[in-house]
Amino acid sequence: MQKASKSLVDMGYEYIAIGGLVPLNADQCEEIVSAIRQVIPFETKIHLFGFAKANQLKQFLPYNISSFDSTSPLTRAFKDNKFNYFTPKERYTAIRIPSSDGTAALKRKISSGLISQENAQKMEKLALKAIRDYDKGMTSLEDALDKITAYEKLFRAKIPIERYQQVLKDKYWQQCPCEICQAVGVEVIIFRNSNRNRRRGFHNLWQFMRELEALLKGQH
Repeated sequence: MQKASKSLVDMGYEYIAIGGLVPLNADQCEEIVSAIRQVIPFETKIHLFGFAKANQLKQFLPYNISSFDSTSPLTRAFKDNKFNYFTPKERYTAIRIPSSDGTAALKRKISSGLISQENAQKMEKLALKAIRDYDKGMTSLEDALDKITAYEKLFRAKIPIERYQQVLKDKYWQQCPCEICQAVGVEVIIFRNSNRNRRRGFHNLWQFMRELEALLKGQH
């Protein structure tokens, strides 16, 4: 990559892009960028493809990176098992309350007669009502968690109760100034349908941009 970059610059290119970074950790990415920067002029622009190392951006400031792209803040809203909702201090886990009609594991149990569809739908509604009531201060954190986990136990065994408790206790969506949180409130942390999950992804992109702006301001 070092040799290829030098060859491109020698040909007259003033803006080069570096790919293949997605599976690498931040230190490995820095090793590549450092090696390339050693053989090309400092003013030559560099773009990083698929650079998802948002928390380690500071270590790349010395290399004069002009741009990068990443879908990570968006896709982690619905693909990550742990970090779905970005805030300035925390990365929270979204609370899974999927549709009882669209959850494969639950549908199998209903088809086999282990669970009645009527009971699954009832518990789903109770879970949704509990999290919304909690947001309004109409029920306790413990009651909301009980209803949510009771429904989730129908379709999966391992439930991150402590992480659920953290996101509910902190209620960051109530203070977040982004348009998504202002518009949908507690719905932003419910892991449910694709539209809802993508909205959370847009919130993450907004938060990521704020972090990037703060980093750039600290540079000056």
